[in-house]
Amino acid sequence: MKGDIHEVRYDDCQSDRSLTDVIARLESALNAVGTRVHVNPSSRVRRWLDPLRRLQAADRRSALEMMVPSLQQGRFEHPYQDSFRALVDARMFIEIIEQLLGDLGESEIRDLVSGNLYPGDDSLDSRARDREFELFIAALGRRSGLTTRLAEPDVLFDTGQLTFSVAAKRLSGSGGVEKNLSKAAKQIAGANVPGLVLMDVSRILDPTGTLVVHWRNAQHVVGGHLAAFIHSEHNQALQRPRSDLACGVILRAVFPLISEGFRYGTFETWHAVVTAWGDANLTNCLLERLLRGAEGT
Repeated sequence: MKGDIHEVRYDDCQSDRSLTDVIARLESALNAVGTRVHVNPSSRVRRWLDPLRRLQAADRRSALEMMVPSLQQGRFEHPYQDSFRALVDARMFIEIIEQLLGDLGESEIRDLVSGNLYPGDDSLDSRARDREFELFIAALGRRSGLTTRLAEPDVLFDTGQLTFSVAAKRLSGSGGVEKNLSKAAKQIAGANVPGLVLMDVSRILDPTGTLVVHWRNAQHVVGGHLAAFIHSEHNQALQRPRSDLACGVILRAVFPLISEGFRYGTFETWHAVVTAWGDANLTNCLLERLLRGAEGT
């Protein structure tokens, strides 16, 4: 298996968008969506605002000091848990609305704003977060300059010379790796367009939704969570050939982040699984475009 762990940070250190700006963009996105469908005040997308404002108003050093004892004791609870998860989810939602709202039908928007604040409370047939991941990939591709269409299997990208497809899967448990890879490969074959499987494994790596990454310095590498997954018992499943048209797999994991100076943000790790049966050029090309889109947010 080849390829590096690629790290992308969204924080005040590398961007002029502070938490205040994130809240403003979220309010703007909610207003835009509200012109298309009714968004219930209890919707998860509206419920992100209060915990984000609470984090914004808190003294940053004090907030971190309140979190550390519970995390050190293994209780995985802290007063700002909802705030950090809202930050991660809101960034995806904002990007989708800013890039794709004109492409979305009412049913797609309703899927996007449905679901519960806590992923574990979603019903088995809930489409909110699965649809969110599919649309987020499309939004990043569009931001990077790719011509983007929402079509089977989930997204079609056009470089001007090549059209390729993406089947996006958000995994909720480690037992679904093999099943979702096979399903995605069948979807790509059914679309009859060469494509890639995009897998979000955040919930496998952070099942309780409480992990907050602390970036200590520029040399501190925190991609170990995804690296451990890649070299786990799923290694063989990720490399197994499934379809002549399924050219490779790209993995993504996302966590809340505290950077230098107690700045809040989002930390993403991406990895391309390039194997003998796949197309390394296509796989790495898409990863490079997605990273370009992510770094532009």
